[in-house]
Amino acid sequence: MNLPGSRQHEFEADHKGLFTFTKAGYDASAMPAFMLKLVNSSSVPAFLSTHPGTPDQIRTLNQLITENHLSNGSLGLGNTN
Repeated sequence: MNLPGSRQHEFEADHKGLFTFTKAGYDASAMPAFMLKLVNSSSVPAFLSTHPGTPDQIRTLNQLITENHLSNGSLGLGNTN
């Protein structure tokens, strides 16, 4: 019922992680692409969890990538082309 702000902390960690990820040379789009593999249809409902749902995290990461022009789709250590 009373969540201690851990969802917000998780989003902040994702935000910092995304920028660290890109500074290390990885394509930003690889982070939400990997998280997409974690989506599970049997996940705990969001209102019962202390963490945000993975789809919400992916949506937020994609929004950060778009707003900050972080993904170029061709450069980065995660590129397999």
